[in-house]
Amino acid sequence: MIRQILPIVVAACVAPCFAAEGWITDMDAAKKQAAEQKKDLMIEFTGSDWCPPCMQLRANVFSKPDFQKDAQKNFVLVELEMKAANDKLAQQYGVQGFPTIVFADASGKPFGGFVGGRSKDDVMKAMQDALKNKEALNAAEANVAKATTDEAKVAALMEVLKLAPQEYVDNFYGDV
Repeated sequence: MIRQILPIVVAACVAPCFAAEGWITDMDAAKKQAAEQKKDLMIEFTGSDWCPPCMQLRANVFSKPDFQKDAQKNFVLVELEMKAANDKLAQQYGVQGFPTIVFADASGKPFGGFVGGRSKDDVMKAMQDALKNKEALNAAEANVAKATTDEAKVAALMEVLKLAPQEYVDNFYGDV
C-alpha cells in the first residue's frame, strides 16, 4: 500500500514547483537548478489567464518546443504568476506591466529583459542581446577588481553602471 501511495504523495509535493511546458514556478528551486547546471534564469512575471499579452506570448512563443529547446540551452525557465506569494519578487524586480521578462544570473541578478508581448524572433533577439550584455557586464566587473588606481576603478565602475539595466541598478547593483 505504501508503495502505491508514495509516488502520488511525491508527485503532489513536486508538481507545484513545475509549470506545464518545462517552466519552474518556484524561484528558489530555479536558482538552485541554474547554479547546478551553470545556466542563467529567464523569469516571466505573468498575469496568466487574465492577461491577453501574457496568453499570446505563452501560446505563440513560450509553449513552442523549438523555443524551449533553444532557450533551455542557456536558461532555466521560471514562470511567476502574479499571486501574493510572488509580490515581493515582483517589487524587487520592479514589475509594472505584464508580461515582464527578466534575464538574470543564477543568483537572480538581472542583466536584461523586456515588458510586453513579442514575436518569437524578437524574444530570441532579446535573449541573445541579454547574454551579450551579461558578458560585457562580467568583463566590466572584472576590470573593477583588476583596477590598480582610483581613476581606473571609477572608470570601470562607471562602465558597469552603464551596462547594468537601469531599472535594476538600485535593487541589484548597489554594491557597485
